[in-house]
Amino acid sequence: MNLPTTESCLRVGAWVPRTSPGRNLSRLHGDMATRFPERVRNSLKSMACPDRRKELEAPTQRWRGLDCSDAEASDAFDGQFGGVFSNASQPVAIAVLGDSVGQQLRVALQLAQLNNRHLRRLTIATDHESRMWESLRPLNLATIPRSEGGVLELLRSIVWPAKHMRIVLAGSGVWYNLWPYCSGANISLFSQSSGQCSLWTNGVEVTPDLVQPNDEHPQESYPRGWTPKMRSWRSGYVPSWGWYSWGRRLQGTATAKEYGDDVSTFLRAAANWSTPIGSAHERNPSSVVWFETAPQHFSPSGGCSDKPGTPPGAGSSLPPAVKRACANADPGCIGDWRNAIATPLLRDAAMPIVPLAAALASRADLHTSNGGDCTHWCEPSEATVTMAEAALNVVAAEVRRQLRGAASER
Repeated sequence: MNLPTTESCLRVGAWVPRTSPGRNLSRLHGDMATRFPERVRNSLKSMACPDRRKELEAPTQRWRGLDCSDAEASDAFDGQFGGVFSNASQPVAIAVLGDSVGQQLRVALQLAQLNNRHLRRLTIATDHESRMWESLRPLNLATIPRSEGGVLELLRSIVWPAKHMRIVLAGSGVWYNLWPYCSGANISLFSQSSGQCSLWTNGVEVTPDLVQPNDEHPQESYPRGWTPKMRSWRSGYVPSWGWYSWGRRLQGTATAKEYGDDVSTFLRAAANWSTPIGSAHERNPSSVVWFETAPQHFSPSGGCSDKPGTPPGAGSSLPPAVKRACANADPGCIGDWRNAIATPLLRDAAMPIVPLAAALASRADLHTSNGGDCTHWCEPSEATVTMAEAALNVVAAEVRRQLRGAASER
């Protein structure tokens, strides 16, 4: 299928019974975990939903587009994807930029790559510092840098294998909330506890006035007075997803108000970084594919609900950016406001999109729900398999598009 058809096929569909039994996900996930150090195995267990493993280990349903058949959308574990990922003459490498849900996509891609022989030539790229293959983390795009230079720094930090087509899978959304993380009364969005709005790390309290988000060099964002030793990721003083994202969150600049501008900044930088396959000066073609923000299922009254919903934050009304994005949309738009803001910008930039929201909107049953977690998904599950499947099908369509364009120029 071509790229528009692939996107359309994945965007509108329904969950249907599988025509053949799915793989035993628990066994595959366990086999993958043995390849990693103990600290990584422990991290993988955090989303494993052990009390539900028997129920989740064998997928019984699959998301299928209304206008396409199972044969037209390749299966994550045995699909051929049109031979794109087994092409020795033009191998493909994928790097993931994202947040903690992007990390779940990263894990699901690794699981598929290790168990589908048609993906054996696919490489999942890393960066210079964190040895992502060992940690299964994506590059950090929890909050998008507010300058093109900051985005380009992230894109250029990826270590690519030689002579591969380079595809960046990027997505960012769940760190952005309707209203600031801390209200004017210093009440935290999630804990709802009064007092100083701050973050404790390794016994040290960091308040909003101490953090210094560096838009040009986001990986160099630290609180004032932080010593070189405290800046090390191994020191225990750097919170998960780094000080840039936490700084923006604590200072109230990671909201619906900033989200559209941040996505636009990312798109300008991505256009600067991308190189079509036919460019004579670049032997390694590169492009960016955006994956939608997966739905959250927070209920206004607390806990998880069956319908998509994001944390409401301070205030009872919707921010102007969300009112504009959802002005002529159905009521479900409010629960999917991040994609409502981002999609028109992505369309204008002609960036391929991996549809995730529609498929996962009705799968609140697959959230971990640990401590009221209505954001993350049991891993592995039909949700994470669907994330990998959608991403691989869209990337395959994007690779075919580029190869056709190169052939037509010859």
